Amino acid sequence: MSQAENADEALATLNQAALHYDEHYAGATEFGRPLVVSTLTLQRAVGMGWKTFGRRRAILGFASIRLTSPVLGGDTLYAATRILAVADDLADPDCGIVTGEATVTRADGTTVAEVTYDQSIYRHDSGPFAALDY
Repeated sequence: MSQAENADEALATLNQAALHYDEHYAGATEFGRPLVVSTLTLQRAVGMGWKTFGRRRAILGFASIRLTSPVLGGDTLYAATRILAVADDLADPDCGIVTGEATVTRADGTTVAEVTYDQSIYRHDSGPFAALDY
């Protein structure tokens, strides 16, 4: 997670908290460096799941979001998702609903976020993937 990405996210989302982009100010806080905007950490948690859930149609909702430790510019993040439940998607027979819990860690193993969310996933021979022969 680069500090440039962090500053861009803070400004793009109109987050004016100097803690996210002003290194001089952030240096005087308990963090010592700019703190990554929490929505950017959440984006990474869900986005890194694309490798596992590459046939995702939509995120349906978030049951819980826990930010357990600060993320600073320059931190390397990893995510692993545990499947909690699967169900038929009653609104779309081409999809199933998967509830997953993503755990995001820094390179040192510290957990920085835990996110539980529901997503609609295309079934194997369904959706645009099947139509495009992916």
